[in-house]
Amino acid sequence: MNGKPLDVLFVMPNLSPGGAERVAVTLLANTDPARVSARLMLIDDRDAAWLDEIPPDVNVRSLGCKRLREGLFPLLRQIRTQAPDVVFSMQWHLNTMLAFVRPWLPTRTALVGRETSMPGLTIRNEPGGGLRSLLTRICYPRLDAIIVQGEAMRADLEALAPRTASGIRILHNPLQLARIRGNAAGSSPWRRDGRLEFIALGRLSPVKGLDRVISAFALAALPDARLTILGEGPLESELRTLAAGLGLGKRVHFQGFVPNPYPHLAAADAMLMASHHEGFPNSALEAMALGTPVLALPAPGGIAEALSASPACRIAAAPTPEALAALMAEFSYGDRARVAPNAVDHHEAGVIASRLADILEEACIARRAAIRPA
Repeated sequence: MNGKPLDVLFVMPNLSPGGAERVAVTLLANTDPARVSARLMLIDDRDAAWLDEIPPDVNVRSLGCKRLREGLFPLLRQIRTQAPDVVFSMQWHLNTMLAFVRPWLPTRTALVGRETSMPGLTIRNEPGGGLRSLLTRICYPRLDAIIVQGEAMRADLEALAPRTASGIRILHNPLQLARIRGNAAGSSPWRRDGRLEFIALGRLSPVKGLDRVISAFALAALPDARLTILGEGPLESELRTLAAGLGLGKRVHFQGFVPNPYPHLAAADAMLMASHHEGFPNSALEAMALGTPVLALPAPGGIAEALSASPACRIAAAPTPEALAALMAEFSYGDRARVAPNAVDHHEAGVIASRLADILEEACIARRAAIRPA
């Protein structure tokens, strides 16, 4: 703006391994410094991942607070002292907290929040959902712009908080295609012995529905198939017990958190998804970028929108393990088509980061126009 890059403070609770954190790092790594002078503020920097991918000219600081509520006043002081053009936060609790304290922030600083899930659906299914719904309806309209990843998220947020409609902007998840494909190069993580290789990845938590993946794998009755699960989480012991109880102990492999999952994704014949809901599935996009088709259960959110980029990806007829098993069997006996190389090129990180800069600039201009004396 006015020949100067926009001063933007990115704010995240932490950088623990996760989809939202991956997106934040990708955006920081691909932001044009001629348009955006970016800084990153973390509430807590424990277990921070991917710091080595953040450009050296991006100043990274941590408030060193273990809980978000402990970081409110230190964060407020930092924003008041630095007075950035834009504060860009990327999580519901942060978005709501910053919107709530809007009157105590610099008047010219625009607030832009990014949603990471289906807010209405998530709130309805969590304890205290009524209070969270109320806070969203009160606080979110105070944001100068709200970023969502697709049409399903837009509709969900508009239904929850109608007064946000004019401020919602769609920004698809970014992919560093060259990095993803470069990191996937090399030898296969598996010995290619003719087996059909399925892969599933994500946090081992209830929302990801990995119990349904394991059950579907058993129901598909494909004796020469193997399932590899990448990720960590509270359900690991339970999922291992489920696999063993179904007689799959030797054909289901739990690999834990893998810093570079791309050789696994590239070598798999198909990726399996059974989430109960998804904002916009970044792992599915990464699999597609490597040519690997995704077989998924239908669910609220952006799954259908993401997979529509390739006819090789398929969605089961019903949200059940039986339906996913039928889809897996159909895939195994079919042509096992791969995803076209250019299917997700519209998610390329440079393109998405440029669109983000547009949104941040628009929010800043609108903010200053709104406070300009008549």
